[in-house]
Amino acid sequence: MAERKVSCPCCANYGINQKEKCFEETLEDSGFRSYLCFHCGYTSNSEYYDGSEKRDKMLETTALIVKQIEVWDNDRQLYWYPSVLNMGMLGMIYPEGTQDEWV
Repeated sequence: MAERKVSCPCCANYGINQKEKCFEETLEDSGFRSYLCFHCGYTSNSEYYDGSEKRDKMLETTALIVKQIEVWDNDRQLYWYPSVLNMGMLGMIYPEGTQDEWV
């Protein structure tokens, strides 16, 4: 597995350059890439492109707010979404609020 720092398209939308806090991991045997920005909390992977079955399946089961605040990464041609945290027995933590004001 290879890891490198990359620019975050979500932070860039707000004029923030967070290359120090956004990471890309590549599984060398499959070429699968995952992305996570520790500044804004958005995440993506190489299967979240337009028309992807994996993305469509994820969108079927996720909260409406997650769909509303997706970010398109023009450089990588991928969609980014806010992280959803699995807290084990405590449950899941999803973004809440409205498209314009959420936490």
